[in-house]
Amino acid sequence: MSKTYLCRDINGDAHLVADADLVQRTSVYVVVVRSDAVLLVRDGTGRDGLWDLPGGGVESGEERLSALGRELFEETGLRLEGEPSYLCEFTEYFFDLQSRRGLGVDTVLLRRRGFRLDPA
Repeated sequence: MSKTYLCRDINGDAHLVADADLVQRTSVYVVVVRSDAVLLVRDGTGRDGLWDLPGGGVESGEERLSALGRELFEETGLRLEGEPSYLCEFTEYFFDLQSRRGLGVDTVLLRRRGFRLDPA
């Protein structure tokens, strides 16, 4: 018997997606804390007023920490110094309206407190 996943699209609508139609992906994000502030970037969906943590998808063959450094630089122009600590891991299920496919995203959340970000 095939598994079915409940996936939500960008509008919050629910879609049932068969296992064969689910694309798996891994993402990494970092919670950067300095004093009482957390580093956020504008949300990549293009919706105004939304913010997100810096991070994104891990490419095939790429190490998670390398992907995190690359994403942080792409989104902020800053370079990560030192090694962040593991915070948590979870899976989210999304539905892409354009491709009409489900996306299972395994997300790793890392934290770095009290470190320097060097502009490139």
